[in-house]
Amino acid sequence: MQECRLALRALHNELKSFSIRQQPNCSNEKRNEHINELFGEYLNKLWADFKKSDRDVTEKSIAELVNLHVAKIDAEPAVVQPHERAGAHYQRLTRIFGWLERVAFMVHRGLLPKDDIVKLYDAVYLQIVGWVFEHLRTRRDDSGNKEYMLETTKLRDIILAEQAARQKEEEAKQAPAGTGIYK
Repeated sequence: MQECRLALRALHNELKSFSIRQQPNCSNEKRNEHINELFGEYLNKLWADFKKSDRDVTEKSIAELVNLHVAKIDAEPAVVQPHERAGAHYQRLTRIFGWLERVAFMVHRGLLPKDDIVKLYDAVYLQIVGWVFEHLRTRRDDSGNKEYMLETTKLRDIILAEQAARQKEEEAKQAPAGTGIYK
């Protein structure tokens, strides 16, 4: 998981630099939106390349399939096929998805205390889901699994709503009470 988070963080830093070069004068909010779009584009391209391995099998027997694979390896033993590289990199970057979904699932079923999970991992859910949200939508569309990472995105929405409520409370506490220049 740590390797995955480090890889995502490094990718974020690269995409941020790319974004700054593309849009040097945008606000922080626009910058984050652009980085999230770039994240989605990056993961979608990896996903599309990875899916090339889902080819239609034309071989008529397991022996033919084995021979095909061995022939490929014999022809260029040191060469990893592009979709194999994309698949390995994609899996490395998305390894944390299963953990996020499992924890969110357990929170929504009452198996883990929501408040504790939110206190411990709110930043992880907000950051990572923000980065990959566009890709999650692509995965839902491509796979036909409309519930892909749904528990995770629901938990993120709960965290966002709770943060907004806390901020509103803080702003209400700081609002003038009808004295001074605000009368």
